[in-house]
Amino acid sequence: MAIEKLLFIKRLTKTDIEKRLSVPPKKKRCFLNFHGRHRVEVKVKDDNGKNWLFGFFMRKNDNYPKPVLTTGWRQFVQCWKLAVGDTVIVNWMMEKDGKRNYRIKVIRTGVLPLVQNRDADRAIASNSNTE
Repeated sequence: MAIEKLLFIKRLTKTDIEKRLSVPPKKKRCFLNFHGRHRVEVKVKDDNGKNWLFGFFMRKNDNYPKPVLTTGWRQFVQCWKLAVGDTVIVNWMMEKDGKRNYRIKVIRTGVLPLVQNRDADRAIASNSNTE
């Protein structure tokens, strides 16, 4: 059985769309091991099963290092036609063999998760007054 862990959720800003994706500042500890380097490449799979090679760079902030995703990100934005306000969810799954696979999910602005309405079969829709 695979173990899944949420890494971060980010509502996209203009900078995220036009330049780079900054990992949310509330993420105090980076989920990537840079091994003392300032750049690491990570393979990430999207909802369509396509693999993306993203380059994460570590930049320094006042209190802690802050990673940003640059390489490969703009191509992902263009392919998915992302817009300001869309949300990305990044997580990893630990497979049985110990391999860690990263995933990215896109949620469009204004799109809510589908929820089953158990009363839908009994509902009657009408735009006329039946009194």
